[in-house]
Amino acid sequence: GEQPEENLDVSLLARAIGDYLAGLAPRAREAFVRRYFFAETAAKIGKRYGLTENNVTVILSRVRKKLRLHLQKEGFIGE
Repeated sequence: GEQPEENLDVSLLARAIGDYLAGLAPRAREAFVRRYFFAETAAKIGKRYGLTENNVTVILSRVRKKLRLHLQKEGFIGE
């Protein structure tokens, strides 16, 4: 079975991701959640917010890059 330490790490990681997302601009946060939690396409997200598919992919790329840096800073992933 799972060890308690593994559960704690997942909980801490989830909190770190949640804290990061809470600090984003609303449109970037909503695009990220819709793409990676609800599996919406970039085209569908773009249509919802009046953006091109390319605009959405750029927003998502920037959000992922900053999330990676945030998780590195918090010690969840290596450099």
